[in-house]
Formats: sequence, structure tokens, C-alpha cells
Amino acid sequence: MIVKQAIDNLGNVARKSVVQAIQQLLDRRSWHGVRLSTIPKEERKLIIPCKLFVKKMYSTSGDFEMVKSRLVAGGNRQDTPV
Repeated sequence: MIVKQAIDNLGNVARKSVVQAIQQLLDRRSWHGVRLSTIPKEERKLIIPCKLFVKKMYSTSGDFEMVKSRLVAGGNRQDTPV
């Protein structure tokens, strides 16, 4: 589910999961946020869109276990390897 739905449905548990996922990306220096207004229009076409998804995880017995958040990039927009 998308972030807004997750926070509306699951509350603070979802919010913590989203913050943790983004913080992990920042700590690893594998991603950083940029204001769109600072990017020239020609370079905006090269941006690979991404979405943050939130998923409820269940144990093998079917009991609710945790909430997991994941940032997923639109890989279809990446350059093909040379």
C-alpha cells in the first residue's frame, strides 16, 4: 500500500517504518533528496521515478508480525548496460 494509506490504516507503526527506511538510505549514502526546482528542465527528463511502498508482514502462522517499507525505483527508465 502507499504511504498515506499505511499511515491512515496503521498509524504510528507505519510512520516509524517509513522513517526507518528513508533513514537507512540516507545513512548508507545511497540516496538523497533534491528539490525539483533546483534541477534544470533538461535534466529532469533523466530522473528515475521511485515510490515508497509499505507492506504488512505476517508470521508463518498468519499472525501480524511487522510493517516493512521499501523504496522502489522505476527500473524501466534506467540506461541499458554497455
